[in-house]
Amino acid sequence: MRNLLRNKTYSLVNIVGLAVGLATVLVIFLIVQFEYSFDNFHKNKDRIYRLVSVPYKEGTGFNATAAVPLPVAAGLRIDYPQIEKVASIFGRDAQITIEEGKEQEEKKFNETRSIYFAEPSFFDIFSFEWLAGDPKTALNDPNSVVLTREIAEKYFGDWRSAIGKTIKYDNKEIYQIKGILENPPVNTDFPLKIVISYRSLKNVDLNDWVGTYGRGYCFALLPPGSDPAKFNLSLHDFVKRHKPADHINDGIILQPLADIHFNPVFGNFNGRTFSKKIIGTLSLVALFLIIIASVNFINLATVQMINRSKEIGVRKVLGSGRAQLVVQFIGETALITVCAVLLALGLATLALPFLNDLLQTEISINFSDLRTILFLIILTISVTLLAGFYPAVISSGFRPIEALKNKLSAGWMRGIIEKSVGSFAILHRPGFIYLCIDYGEPDELFLQCSSWL
Repeated sequence: MRNLLRNKTYSLVNIVGLAVGLATVLVIFLIVQFEYSFDNFHKNKDRIYRLVSVPYKEGTGFNATAAVPLPVAAGLRIDYPQIEKVASIFGRDAQITIEEGKEQEEKKFNETRSIYFAEPSFFDIFSFEWLAGDPKTALNDPNSVVLTREIAEKYFGDWRSAIGKTIKYDNKEIYQIKGILENPPVNTDFPLKIVISYRSLKNVDLNDWVGTYGRGYCFALLPPGSDPAKFNLSLHDFVKRHKPADHINDGIILQPLADIHFNPVFGNFNGRTFSKKIIGTLSLVALFLIIIASVNFINLATVQMINRSKEIGVRKVLGSGRAQLVVQFIGETALITVCAVLLALGLATLALPFLNDLLQTEISINFSDLRTILFLIILTISVTLLAGFYPAVISSGFRPIEALKNKLSAGWMRGIIEKSVGSFAILHRPGFIYLCIDYGEPDELFLQCSSWL
């Protein structure tokens, strides 16, 4: 602490330089962690698959899409009774009308990417939290609907008072509220707000095995231990059984839930995917930033060690061992790194609102998240060792006499060499005579020998 306070400019440059680099690394970590966290909160996430349409042969005029024909879910239940759960979900945009008060005043809301028609089994597959209502029966009957807390409060003020009330869909159908969902987390590709019974879905052909609707998805929960690759092979026969002969190349395969957020070919309800290549590139950028910040620290520390060489020499003369000096200098680096990490947290906190506006995300620093705490600890230790080990080892290796004579220049050394014969040299300076034995090059002569008066 005393050394850092004495050398304020050196300390400030090192701390700020490290902090800027570490703040960027921290922001990259938060981005990567956020993108990989999508839909990880579902209990059976490793067994959830979306069925998607792909061409079995190229050039058939059929393009890959996340939608499948609407009868697929019913067909899977019949042909594959071993599948634990199957559910269809259909996204739509519409205007919702709320009638309230004695005079039945109307409030209208245009909902985009918020309304979904879903089968009751959808909530057996996905682990969304319910505040009110029974997830097994709430969507059994036609004209029933489930709202999220956010939408219920927007429509009725208090979500508790919404149960049993009605909403009007596109100024036509009336739906009764049978349940309330907790608001879905921000890291989900299912931005549910209004979920209507699938039996209320109209203006679609539920028996058409050829056509698809852009937001008509089908999900399946496979039994534990199932092999998705084998199931994909059997789906080829499934298509042959149900599709017309001229459409047997319109294949269907399973897409893991973990792939939905990262696959731009099929997309998702959020309308936003994130490339794994970008994540790999960002990770490399973070690694290089750590290396660059550490090298910059090493350069500054090495220069500082030259100025502290006398201190090192005195410590060694007074009995300090090399290991003690290494621990001391790494300790100083650790102190600087901790200060830099704390400053980096502040810089990252200031930067995140701008980043969220740019990327349309809701990333924040969560200190209750064990992964974030562990990352900060690992980052601090890694930078401390990477940036502090080399200067500590080099500086602790200074020889006492060399360290104590650190201000002697090579030019001064050449000027005092008077005579050298074989392995001996006599150096002269007014009032002093130096005898050196087994010297090396003239520049190293004085620093490598013992001195005599």
